[in-house]
Amino acid sequence: MIKEKIIENRLFLIFLHNQKYGKDGKERKMANKMASDLTIRDIVVGDVKDVVEILTSRRVCEKRGLDARLKSVIENPQGICIVAEFDGRIVGVLLASYDGFHVFLGKIGVLKEYEGRGIGQALHAEMLSR
Repeated sequence: MIKEKIIENRLFLIFLHNQKYGKDGKERKMANKMASDLTIRDIVVGDVKDVVEILTSRRVCEKRGLDARLKSVIENPQGICIVAEFDGRIVGVLLASYDGFHVFLGKIGVLKEYEGRGIGQALHAEMLSR
Protein backbone atom coordinates (compact mmCIF):
# COMPACT_ATOMS: atom_id res chain seq x y z
CA MET A 1 0.00 0.00 0.00
CA ILE A 2 2.83 2.43 0.83
CA LYS A 3 4.54 1.54 -2.45
CA GLU A 4 1.30 2.29 -4.32
CA LYS A 5 1.06 5.71 -2.62
CA ILE A 6 4.68 6.53 -3.55
CA ILE A 7 4.00 5.55 -7.17
CA GLU A 8 0.76 7.58 -7.17
CA ASN A 9 2.56 10.67 -5.81
CA ARG A 10 5.38 10.31 -8.37
CA LEU A 11 2.85 10.01 -11.19
CA PHE A 12 1.11 13.13 -9.94
CA LEU A 13 4.40 15.05 -9.88
CA ILE A 14 5.12 13.90 -13.44
CA PHE A 15 1.62 15.05 -14.39
CA LEU A 16 2.28 18.49 -12.82
CA HIS A 17 5.59 18.72 -14.68
CA ASN A 18 3.87 17.90 -17.96
CA GLN A 19 1.28 20.60 -17.26
CA LYS A 20 4.03 23.19 -16.83
CA TYR A 21 6.15 21.91 -19.72
CA GLY A 22 4.42 20.57 -22.82
CA LYS A 23 5.45 17.36 -24.56
CA ASP A 24 7.98 19.40 -26.51
CA GLY A 25 9.69 20.45 -23.25
CA LYS A 26 8.90 24.15 -23.69
CA GLU A 27 7.55 25.95 -20.67
CA ARG A 28 3.93 27.00 -20.97
CA LYS A 29 3.81 30.73 -20.37
CA MET A 30 0.13 31.01 -19.41
CA ALA A 31 0.33 28.35 -16.71
CA ASN A 32 3.54 29.87 -15.39
CA LYS A 33 1.95 33.35 -15.23
CA MET A 34 -1.03 31.92 -13.38
CA ALA A 35 1.16 30.04 -10.91
CA SER A 36 3.24 33.13 -10.12
CA ASP A 37 0.14 35.16 -9.26
CA LEU A 38 -1.65 32.36 -7.41
CA THR A 39 -1.68 32.27 -3.61
CA ILE A 40 -2.68 29.12 -1.73
CA ARG A 41 -3.60 29.69 1.90
CA ASP A 42 -5.72 28.33 4.75
CA ILE A 43 -9.40 29.20 4.76
CA VAL A 44 -10.57 31.70 7.35
CA VAL A 45 -14.16 32.18 8.47
CA GLY A 46 -14.38 35.36 6.39
CA ASP A 47 -13.90 33.24 3.23
CA VAL A 48 -17.05 31.16 3.79
CA LYS A 49 -19.27 33.24 1.48
CA ASP A 50 -16.83 32.92 -1.45
CA VAL A 51 -16.26 29.22 -0.78
CA VAL A 52 -20.01 28.59 -0.73
CA GLU A 53 -20.28 30.39 -4.08
CA ILE A 54 -17.58 28.19 -5.63
CA LEU A 55 -18.87 24.89 -4.26
CA THR A 56 -22.49 25.57 -5.17
CA SER A 57 -21.81 27.09 -8.60
CA ARG A 58 -19.78 24.01 -9.51
CA ARG A 59 -22.53 21.77 -8.04
CA VAL A 60 -20.11 20.18 -5.61
CA CYS A 61 -22.39 20.85 -2.62
CA GLU A 62 -25.95 21.78 -1.90
CA LYS A 63 -26.26 25.30 -0.45
CA ARG A 64 -28.66 24.45 2.39
CA GLY A 65 -26.70 24.52 5.66
CA LEU A 66 -23.35 24.75 3.90
CA ASP A 67 -22.24 27.87 5.82
CA ALA A 68 -22.54 26.09 9.18
CA ARG A 69 -20.91 22.91 7.90
CA LEU A 70 -17.98 24.87 6.46
CA LYS A 71 -17.44 26.73 9.74
CA SER A 72 -17.28 23.43 11.64
CA VAL A 73 -14.85 21.96 9.08
CA ILE A 74 -12.62 25.03 9.29
CA GLU A 75 -12.46 24.72 13.08
CA ASN A 76 -11.60 20.99 12.94
CA PRO A 77 -7.86 20.60 13.73
CA GLN A 78 -7.66 17.53 11.47
CA GLY A 79 -9.15 19.38 8.52
CA ILE A 80 -7.19 20.64 5.55
CA CYS A 81 -9.12 23.63 4.25
CA ILE A 82 -7.33 25.74 1.68
CA VAL A 83 -8.23 28.30 -0.94
CA ALA A 84 -6.52 29.57 -4.07
CA GLU A 85 -6.49 33.33 -4.61
CA PHE A 86 -5.77 35.06 -7.89
CA ASP A 87 -5.55 38.85 -7.93
CA GLY A 88 -7.18 39.00 -4.49
CA ARG A 89 -10.17 36.86 -5.51
CA ILE A 90 -10.82 33.37 -4.19
CA VAL A 91 -10.99 31.18 -7.30
CA GLY A 92 -10.56 27.67 -5.89
CA VAL A 93 -11.13 25.64 -2.75
CA LEU A 94 -10.09 22.26 -1.38
CA LEU A 95 -11.51 20.55 1.70
CA ALA A 96 -9.88 17.43 3.08
CA SER A 97 -9.26 15.68 6.38
CA TYR A 98 -6.40 13.70 7.86
CA ASP A 99 -6.84 10.91 10.39
CA GLY A 100 -3.16 10.42 11.19
CA PHE A 101 -2.70 7.84 8.44
CA HIS A 102 -4.96 8.69 5.49
CA VAL A 103 -5.83 11.95 3.78
CA PHE A 104 -9.43 12.08 2.58
CA LEU A 105 -10.15 14.57 -0.19
CA GLY A 106 -13.67 15.75 0.46
CA LYS A 107 -14.37 18.59 -1.96
CA ILE A 108 -12.46 20.53 -4.58
CA GLY A 109 -13.80 23.26 -6.81
CA VAL A 110 -12.53 25.99 -9.12
CA LEU A 111 -14.57 28.81 -10.61
CA LYS A 112 -15.54 27.95 -14.17
CA GLU A 113 -13.77 30.94 -15.71
CA TYR A 114 -10.49 29.80 -14.10
CA GLU A 115 -10.64 26.16 -15.21
CA GLY A 116 -7.69 24.72 -17.09
CA ARG A 117 -5.11 26.95 -15.43
CA GLY A 118 -3.70 24.41 -12.97
CA ILE A 119 -5.50 25.76 -9.89
CA GLY A 120 -6.97 22.41 -8.88
CA GLN A 121 -3.58 20.81 -9.36
CA ALA A 122 -1.93 23.48 -7.22
CA LEU A 123 -4.49 22.92 -4.47
CA HIS A 124 -3.97 19.16 -4.66
CA ALA A 125 -0.18 19.53 -4.55
CA GLU A 126 -0.47 21.79 -1.49
CA MET A 127 -2.68 19.22 0.24
CA LEU A 128 -0.12 16.48 -0.42
CA SER A 129 2.69 18.64 0.95
CA ARG A 130 1.01 19.10 4.34
